Amino acid sequence: MVSDSVKAATRAKLSSTFDMFADVSAAFVGEDPATIDKALDYGEFQRAAEAIDPVERLRGEVEAMLDETLTADTLDGLNAIMIHDDYAFQHSVDVAIVSTMIAKQIGMPPDRLAQITLGGLLHDVGKVFVPLSVLNKPGKLTDEEFEIIKTHPARGYQMLRAASIGDDLIAHHVVYQHHERQDGDGYPRGLTGQNRIRRSRAESVDPRRIHVVGEISGIADTYEALVADRPYRIAFGLEKVREIL
Repeated sequence: MVSDSVKAATRAKLSSTFDMFADVSAAFVGEDPATIDKALDYGEFQRAAEAIDPVERLRGEVEAMLDETLTADTLDGLNAIMIHDDYAFQHSVDVAIVSTMIAKQIGMPPDRLAQITLGGLLHDVGKVFVPLSVLNKPGKLTDEEFEIIKTHPARGYQMLRAASIGDDLIAHHVVYQHHERQDGDGYPRGLTGQNRIRRSRAESVDPRRIHVVGEISGIADTYEALVADRPYRIAFGLEKVREIL
């Protein structure tokens, strides 16, 4: 659905954007949560994050991806998504594509689609605070290591707030909520879902509920992780993916 040239260009731009966030965060990787929280609220970090301006940096790539996904009529072909060597960035590109296609299918307007695409590209940006030894561990994570991994949605949300991505918080919701689950068993806040697309205004703004774009990105993130080969397992077949979802 999205050409190799657009995906390659997006991976490259996304990689450089993550590198810039990693540079301004490098001194705090592996630090305790309180130290990281303090750093993210510090004026010097916010000025550095604002200078990155990920919305402007990724604007052209988001528009190119939208141009191609908006002309795709169905979700057929998602099983053809391929994983390349730079898994982290290919994963983010694929999550953005799948999220955007789902949002398109349920009738979200183009301006909302652009924010969902951007959120998908940046959904794992908080992982710049996670040591590579934990991120790339081939075996099962310890409970302590998993707790470190679980900090990345909140860290990413804090980083995007520091970077001042406009007034529309759709991309923020994607980053913050892509690991929340319908039954409240997700993280970082244990929000619960509506389990349906249509909802009332009151339900849409309930702070205890997952935002619809958080639900969409959670599905896309899980789907894309399941169809990918990983160091500790091969990709699942589509029947197994459907069962797990």
